[in-house]
Amino acid sequence: MQYLFYFFALIFATIGAIFSIENWCILRHNIKNRGQGAPVPYYPFIGSLFLFWALCIILPLHLGYWCYLALVLDYGCLPMCLHWCCNHLSHR
Repeated sequence: MQYLFYFFALIFATIGAIFSIENWCILRHNIKNRGQGAPVPYYPFIGSLFLFWALCIILPLHLGYWCYLALVLDYGCLPMCLHWCCNHLSHR
């Protein structure tokens, strides 16, 4: 039964890593083009939620606070929202 949990954690971590890497690539693309052309959509919170679930499954209870690291590592989550707010306010 425990192997099944680790199997799902591996699947969640893979999906989360793919979305997180995609968000960082989109950030690089937007910085490289300096906002010219069509904006590239990103996927907020999807990668970080999958990484969060994977870490919750893998880590023991006394290390559970490390699960929140996924919210910082995925650029589509908190930093992307802060970046959008700052960018929106600077163009007013």
